[in-house]
Amino acid sequence: MGDETAFTVRGIDNISNVSCHVSCAIQILCHAIPPIRQLLLSLLDHYHGTGETNNGTTIPNSHNVLVNELLDFVSGGSSRPHSNSSSSNNNNNISSNNNNRHDESWTLFSTWNPRRLFTYLKYCHNIDYEQVGDPSTTLIRLLHLLIPPCETLLKQSVWEGQTRQVLEGYRRFQTSTITTNDDNDDIVHHLCQDYLQRTKYGKIKDMACPLVLRETTSSKTQRTQQQQQQQQSMLNLLQHCTTEPQVVQGLEYPWETMEADTFTECMVDQSYLPTILKCHDDDLQPTTAATATTTWMTIKRTELHRVPRVWLLHVERPRPLEIIQNLWMESDRTNPPPVSSVEVPFVFDAETVHAWHAPTSSSSPVAATRMLLQGAILQVIDLTDDDDDVAAELLEEEIEVHSVALLRCFAPHEESSSPSSWVLIDDEQRITIDDDRASMLLAGSVETQPNSNDDTESKAYYGATLLVYAISEEEEVQQDWMDTINEILQSLVKKEDNEDKSIASNPENLVGRRLKIKWAKGKYYPGVVTRYDASNGKHQVLYDDGDVKEYVLAKKTIEWEKD
Repeated sequence: MGDETAFTVRGIDNISNVSCHVSCAIQILCHAIPPIRQLLLSLLDHYHGTGETNNGTTIPNSHNVLVNELLDFVSGGSSRPHSNSSSSNNNNNISSNNNNRHDESWTLFSTWNPRRLFTYLKYCHNIDYEQVGDPSTTLIRLLHLLIPPCETLLKQSVWEGQTRQVLEGYRRFQTSTITTNDDNDDIVHHLCQDYLQRTKYGKIKDMACPLVLRETTSSKTQRTQQQQQQQQSMLNLLQHCTTEPQVVQGLEYPWETMEADTFTECMVDQSYLPTILKCHDDDLQPTTAATATTTWMTIKRTELHRVPRVWLLHVERPRPLEIIQNLWMESDRTNPPPVSSVEVPFVFDAETVHAWHAPTSSSSPVAATRMLLQGAILQVIDLTDDDDDVAAELLEEEIEVHSVALLRCFAPHEESSSPSSWVLIDDEQRITIDDDRASMLLAGSVETQPNSNDDTESKAYYGATLLVYAISEEEEVQQDWMDTINEILQSLVKKEDNEDKSIASNPENLVGRRLKIKWAKGKYYPGVVTRYDASNGKHQVLYDDGDVKEYVLAKKTIEWEKD
């Protein structure tokens, strides 16, 4: 999809020891969501021809602070100082595996120092890098910060999915007798229970993003203990989430008082009764002329109407406390059982998912059928403590959970991929891994590795909590993405041409602009305008060193950086 020679993959400094939730969200946003990746590439190419921006050239101004920072990140930008944990001391970096890569776009640059961006997110949008956070939630908040200019592009990808809720009510209607002949031609009478079924369809709504995958209560109770210890399938969880009905609890749904044009009605026999209701069959009393009341049982299910071309799926894992208890309370600790193991496919068919809802769903799935896993966020639970420490943590429930990002190194054109087709990014460190190890980490497994400093071993549990799938990158499917990206580029060019004229009439147009402000002794300090407060006429400036100030800019000596 376009020329990706400008892109780099970099580690991100964990500047607060708990900022990994923001770092993982940034990695996924830039590298695992194709339309955003392509927008960043197009912006770089638009301003710098071939996209070679790692020569000190100032990054373009998109008039969106987050987009500007992401451009700096993916271009190997030199507009900020980098940490000393660069490629010189990173023996497990991507460049050491160039022979295993099919995409020369993955160029290694020094570790990125995110302090300017993180400070902006904390003080302007309450995304605190100094507090423990959930990376999935942080990613969704970052997506919303891309508006404008990316609202249409997101609605064509991650916000494209559609669902609707369906309610079905059942009550016993009458018992009939069916007469048949057996093998000996004897007459046999069978009792058949008929049910009155009413169905109400809700409005088609935007799909939850990310869609949460969890086992329903019914599926948990129906599985045996042996089945629960076996590895589940992500597709099975997805099917449970979107098709398996749930009994509506609480007050009985008012089927008898509803307007006739708000539901459909038909008669069904006992074989059509949903499995989840058969255990409640005795509660469904038949209605007769002498019966003053009726009893209904109601179920609800989710009907999938459109598969998004970029699908974010959140895998709900057990609490860290439960995972550690399962692992450490086993008698055989040398070979602990798999915990919350979910088989995660690298590729699946979108049409198969949509077919689960046929024929009730009248919409069509996306044009492309192959959904490729582009990246994931993994939770990491350290298990290297001794028994006493673990016991204390179990009692206090103070368990630290770390997050790392897993990215596909390239989009394969064939079903098979290269031996080192994934890159695992843990803060500053980047290592390439093969499909087998990636599959184990995604599913949920315990890894034991020797420590280089001594004879001890480190042990940790890995398991995917967020999966990002996207359609195969076929030109005809992505044409609307490219059209939207071109519109964004054209709007930015037009905005630049008219910017000087509009600033005087609307000071908010300065938001996103980079500048240098003169301080004492004639020194200029660079920063970015992050906000305008119309109540006092002041602009908020976030300096590159993290300081935040508010000014009436007309009273300051300023040098505006060229875009």
